[in-house]
Parts: sequence; C-alpha cells; structure tokens
Amino acid sequence: MRTRSYLPLFLSLLLLFASCQSKRSALVSSFPASAGVYSIRSFKEKVSSRYATVRRIVEYDFMHRDIPPAFDGLRIAFISDLHYKSKLKEKGLNDLIRLLNERKPDVLLMGGDYQEGCEYVEPLFAALSRVEAPLGIYGVMGNNDYERCTMRSSVR
Repeated sequence: MRTRSYLPLFLSLLLLFASCQSKRSALVSSFPASAGVYSIRSFKEKVSSRYATVRRIVEYDFMHRDIPPAFDGLRIAFISDLHYKSKLKEKGLNDLIRLLNERKPDVLLMGGDYQEGCEYVEPLFAALSRVEAPLGIYGVMGNNDYERCTMRSSVR
C-alpha cells in the first residue's frame, strides 16, 4: 500500500497563499489550533532601516479533511523579495536569520527575488543556510532571479 505524501501539496499551497499576500519580505508560520485546524500567523518586522515592513499580525485559520494529523505542530516560515544588497543589507539579513531561528520553523520556504547582483548569490545563500529548519529549506526563483544570474549559479 502506497502512502500519499501531503507535504509537497501543502507546501505548494502555502507558498502560493503567502506569495499572494504581499510583495514585501514576509515570515509566515503555521501553528495548530486544534486537530485539523491550522492558524497561519503572518508577521512582518522591521529587519533593517532601509527595508521597513508592515508591523501587524494577521491570523488565518483553515481546515481541510485531507490535512493529516502528522501536520499538528508543523511550523512553516516564508520569506520573499529580499533584494539582498539593494534593499536588504547585511545587518538586516542577519536580523532576519535571527528572527527566523527564534521562531524555530520546521521548514523554510523562499519565494524568490533574492538578490540584486550575481556577486551576492553565494554569500546570501550561505547566510540563509544558517536558518535552522529540520525539514529543509526550499525556494523558487522570482522574476528578478531569472533576469540575473541565480539560475546559472543554482543549476551548477
């Protein structure tokens, strides 16, 4: 008997949901409210002086019969549109990594538009590898990443 994996579907839906919420950098965590009920808390904090974000918390509860109990307690973090070096500087990146690690995510999803120059790809991803996410770090490329060098660098 083959066990159906819900993780790819669940992560894809969450990534789609989170990417539609804002064009600014965001953190999204999933916390169980009760069996089969999950609360998405989207919170944004100021991570650098030049890259201020919304300072409010919005919660979304959702239920679906196909979400297995194994997801109880799963914590998901989402970041997007960092534009490293043009908007998010090194101090802001370090603050972001600290904020992510304080929330102890199980998985980190990254929604693209990571950097503003080929020379920043490797240092950015090296820094992001410091995020402690036991189930992994997953990302997709944004339109700015396709237009620059991320594709060449990450395919190697």
